[in-house]
Amino acid sequence: MRKLFTLLAGLMMLSASASDFIVYDGNATSYALPISSNFMDWSPYTHQVIYPEAYLGGLIGEDITAVKYFVANEAGSTLNGGKVALYIGTTDQTVFSVDAYGSTSFIEDGLTKVAEMAMTVGSKEIEFTFDNPWTYEGGNIVIQTVIEEDGSVSGSTATNFLGQTSDVARAATGMFSASPAYFLPKTAFIYNADITVYTVVGPDAIFGSNWDTTDTNNDMVLGDNGEYSWMKEGVALYGNFDFKVVGNHSYNAYQWPMGPYNWTANVDEEGIYTILITFDPNAADDDRITCTLTKTGDIGHVDHTYTVAGSDNLCGSFWDTNDTNNDMVQGEDGIYTWSKSGLEMGEGELVKFKVVQDHAWTYAWPSMDWEYTFQEAGTYNVVITFNADTKEITFDATKADAPAYDLGDVNMDGKVRIDDVTALIDYLLGGDAEINLDVADCNNDGYVRIEDVTALIDYLLNGSWSAK
Repeated sequence: MRKLFTLLAGLMMLSASASDFIVYDGNATSYALPISSNFMDWSPYTHQVIYPEAYLGGLIGEDITAVKYFVANEAGSTLNGGKVALYIGTTDQTVFSVDAYGSTSFIEDGLTKVAEMAMTVGSKEIEFTFDNPWTYEGGNIVIQTVIEEDGSVSGSTATNFLGQTSDVARAATGMFSASPAYFLPKTAFIYNADITVYTVVGPDAIFGSNWDTTDTNNDMVLGDNGEYSWMKEGVALYGNFDFKVVGNHSYNAYQWPMGPYNWTANVDEEGIYTILITFDPNAADDDRITCTLTKTGDIGHVDHTYTVAGSDNLCGSFWDTNDTNNDMVQGEDGIYTWSKSGLEMGEGELVKFKVVQDHAWTYAWPSMDWEYTFQEAGTYNVVITFNADTKEITFDATKADAPAYDLGDVNMDGKVRIDDVTALIDYLLGGDAEINLDVADCNNDGYVRIEDVTALIDYLLNGSWSAK
């Protein structure tokens, strides 16, 4: 395949691309950091956040041109009208020290004002563009925001920023005496990177190598319109698959989507496909990647292997797709089954797993891990089933030393009747009904709650477990 490198007059052209380096990515929220809308009408008001060098290796030597924060709810009028300045520098501190009175001291030395912006409503991203690039040469970064001019707080809903919680004080808020904060705002450091090549990376069954950023066979080709493309024909697809685009054969140079996220290609039906992936580094976030799948043929019969891979307290190995002890067995009905006896489980112990195809992570179900929490300590026998056609999974755990009861026999009288619905409702409402929790999980999701009442009633009306 032709490489990305395009020669004009014997010289290689370089593609300048704005890269995002994201720190403190998470789904926790706070209205107090990095900018507190509660104090938008009270200037000046200062906030500081420390970013340890250990988190910033990919930024060393880069010219940072902007800092971006992310809003969970649409930024409302609580941020409207105020002017906020942003300062940046480095510090020897990795955390703020907290004194006996619960206060911290702001970092005052070595900070440079690089941007200021009037806050406006309506955006889910707030980006401070620097007046001049700031070169990061190592050390712990500290960012300070200061509300310089009063704004409006007429809105009733605070602006909540995304981030993650912390068990140490790496953030501080306050005006005269800083208060320690244990929330760290999700922050994107934006810098200009000279990208000479973009490469598609993903699972080996599709890309020929497993998430290998150095595989030049997957380098993209630059078109006349400035868009990059990669195509592969004759690929057998059995389900959705994930991929990324990386720059200069390194995640540290550039990656899209950023961080732990991948781009998911949706496959409607199994078949032989031509895959065309395009990438425009200058497009808006949602428009950077397109993936076109064109079906060109059907897949003949293939005997796949399906394996349970998960937590070691369930599987005996830790998320090992190659552990043949956890291969499933196909029954005459076409359903695959895996069972394990004598599992010692504690009260509240959690197990997780996926079903993987052909001892690889290329195809794995469900998309989020299957989870089950054991409500009581004891010795259990576990049976997992998998329907390869529908991708439906069931999980059944029964106490090894307990009498066998049918699913739904909540009151343990040997029959599944309306009495069991009454007993289950009484239990959920906090009554003193004695029930069998193992068979009360009627929808098989690992919990006993109101959805199980619905599943049980549905069974009594229809005579089958539609949720299993």
